[in-house]
Amino acid sequence: MSSKIKIVIVIFIALVLTGFAFFYFSKEKGGGEGAPASFSEKSLTEVYEDPQGRFTFKHPENFTVSVYPDELGEMLVLQGKNANEGFQMRIQPIDEDLTVITAERIRQDLPDIVMTDTQDVFVGEGGKGVAFISNDPLFGGKSREVWFAHKQVFYQITACFSADSLVQAVLGSWTFK
Repeated sequence: MSSKIKIVIVIFIALVLTGFAFFYFSKEKGGGEGAPASFSEKSLTEVYEDPQGRFTFKHPENFTVSVYPDELGEMLVLQGKNANEGFQMRIQPIDEDLTVITAERIRQDLPDIVMTDTQDVFVGEGGKGVAFISNDPLFGGKSREVWFAHKQVFYQITACFSADSLVQAVLGSWTFK
């Protein structure tokens, strides 16, 4: 089996497992389906610093950040009191020297993925990628995804679409170290 096929299979399995974990941990915190909150960078008062020193970002003070290591890297979960307030982020070292994640690259590696409303994104100083709307049943159907790369690390954010303003605010506060 070629290494490209292995990478696609590993990414697909990681997507399924991280979606399941986010759904499980969201329900465990007792989240209900309240009205989506609107966030701006001004509402982000707490700072999360990556223990490995790769990045920092701001988040609302009543949110928790949890990191779960796994065989591919780690999964970070930013969670508010409701299940639809927050996001999960896959953080995975990659052996390719990718400086940008594009919609074309994602479609090449995962031809069956649903991607609409694709937009190029710039995260911090040097993170380049793509934001899009997908259809992930673990996130209530319509979901917001943001995939980007920086210094041979792949970042994949998935959230309920109702958390889009939170994702945008957090990424607006993002700093790479």
